[in-house]
Amino acid sequence: MINKYITNLAHALAKIPTISKKNAENIAFFILENREIGDLIQESLTGALSSIKLCSLCNNFAQEEICRICKTRSQSKTLCIVHNIVDLVNIEKTPFNGKYHIIKGKIDPIQGINKEDLDIDRLGNRIANENIEEVILALDRDVEGNLTSEVIIQQLKGRVKISKIAVGIPSSGKVSVTDRDTLSRSLSNREEA
Repeated sequence: MINKYITNLAHALAKIPTISKKNAENIAFFILENREIGDLIQESLTGALSSIKLCSLCNNFAQEEICRICKTRSQSKTLCIVHNIVDLVNIEKTPFNGKYHIIKGKIDPIQGINKEDLDIDRLGNRIANENIEEVILALDRDVEGNLTSEVIIQQLKGRVKISKIAVGIPSSGKVSVTDRDTLSRSLSNREEA
């Protein structure tokens, strides 16, 4: 029989996306068997939770009220809308040099996530206050992401230029394993060689 503290730890770890119940249990056992790693995790987590908050402008991680990106790119007139901080981090690996707005998820009626549950309503005010000229929707192309994009487009239509990131076959992707929709969009958005 497993101790209630181990069970509680495994349940907490299983709440992390992509960690199954079985993996959560294995991680809990690993942490308890390797106390120095457990102590390091506890110290790091306590420090992060007490020091890091969300930027009041874009919802990125910040140690102050406004994150580094919002401070250093305050003059940018381009606002990239993403679902989450992981998306922001990935876009930051590109040459993009604009600002961000993290909406904290996707509209998903089946899961009970509505527009009001996301940070979409502040967009209009932010666009006006910061004189944004272009909004780039860098949202997932699944059903929920497309629904979220359409809601944002309807809210901002006529107020600002709105564009979506291009979609297509990834640079290391193979045509033979690419789904029909992606292949179709790749052909429609083809570039001159």
